[in-house]
Amino acid sequence: LYVAPDGSCYTQSIWDEGHYENAIWKQGKRLGKLQNMGGGLSVTGYFTGNKPYIFSADGASSSSNIYRFNPDGSMANFQSGNNKINLPSNTKVYAMAAYQGELY
Repeated sequence: LYVAPDGSCYTQSIWDEGHYENAIWKQGKRLGKLQNMGGGLSVTGYFTGNKPYIFSADGASSSSNIYRFNPDGSMANFQSGNNKINLPSNTKVYAMAAYQGELY
């Protein structure tokens, strides 16, 4: 769960009947989901944010990636032009934090 300064909540669950495993909520209403994050038995669940971006990582899979999104859930490319950072296969992400433009 990541709660943005405006109160929007970015959540992840392993299963959701409506295929909103990666969802955006605000004031009890579902606003949408993160683009291209698949459905069914999703393992992506590490979120953090740093205005204006939301970051998600899939640290539990065999190949870890970090994704960047706009607050509306659409993909936001990194400076490299890619919408994700591919980490080495032996790298696992179990938590993330963002502060003053840096992602940890």
